[in-house]
Amino acid sequence: MGSTTKKILIGLGITVIIADIFNQIETEKVSINRAESTRLVFDYPQAGAQMLEEWDFPEEVFIPIRYQYQPNKTGEFKSLAGAVQVANWAAGVIGCKDGRDTWALDMDNSAFPIDEETLERAILEAQDRIEKAKLALVSGPN
Repeated sequence: MGSTTKKILIGLGITVIIADIFNQIETEKVSINRAESTRLVFDYPQAGAQMLEEWDFPEEVFIPIRYQYQPNKTGEFKSLAGAVQVANWAAGVIGCKDGRDTWALDMDNSAFPIDEETLERAILEAQDRIEKAKLALVSGPN
């Protein structure tokens, strides 16, 4: 079996696993990190942080990413991990991801205190700016 065939089979396998993860989130109403850990034995922040650590990124980069689901476990990097968690959630809410997992995050508001009203305004403003940018791209030059 050639390397291209192996890559295709791995890709197809990952696609099936991701579908299973989202199915578990939908049917069992579990968080994405629980579904990933159950199905893969790790979650994507662990995988990303492991790569960043192996590429010699500093702790202040890979630790907050690794613990974005559990920011209170990071010690001095708690607020950074909390910020990553909020950013991940907000990206889904404003449409920068497919949004399926946005509601399925176990949020820890104590790690990155943010006023809900301020966050709501920021999300609405971001959505408005994204829509204006899309319209500008479709309209072409004025």
